[in-house]
Amino acid sequence: MRSDARRSGAAGAATACHAGPVPLAWSDFAGLLEGTPLPAALVDLDALDRNVATLHAALRGSGKTLRVASKSVRHVGLLRRILERGGDAFRGLMCYSPREAAFLAGEGFDALLVAYPSARGLDGVAAHVAHQIPRRPPRLR
Repeated sequence: MRSDARRSGAAGAATACHAGPVPLAWSDFAGLLEGTPLPAALVDLDALDRNVATLHAALRGSGKTLRVASKSVRHVGLLRRILERGGDAFRGLMCYSPREAAFLAGEGFDALLVAYPSARGLDGVAAHVAHQIPRRPPRLR
């Protein structure tokens, strides 16, 4: 976990003058989340970036791309970060449902694949997307 993402306190003070990773105890995590409505998540952004770099290196020169499963990453900001750092090797999202795909389209994502069949028609999703897109123009990655 990067020290700039921490709140002030004992854990933050321990890393302020330390160049390498500092192991955290449960009490450190509890302190980081103090006052935060739960459920909440802590993400080690350095580890996330290393994982993206590892996958990017594995795909380099293969002519293949990776589609990120939004079911595994439930935060729009993290999805953007992964796609940005993945560069040309990462393309699009595999969504859990048509409704999620509509939401992500409204957030400016493209190349969306709905992974699971839906018993409900797509008319409502199409209307939702049409309603969302004019309010939120697509963001460039």
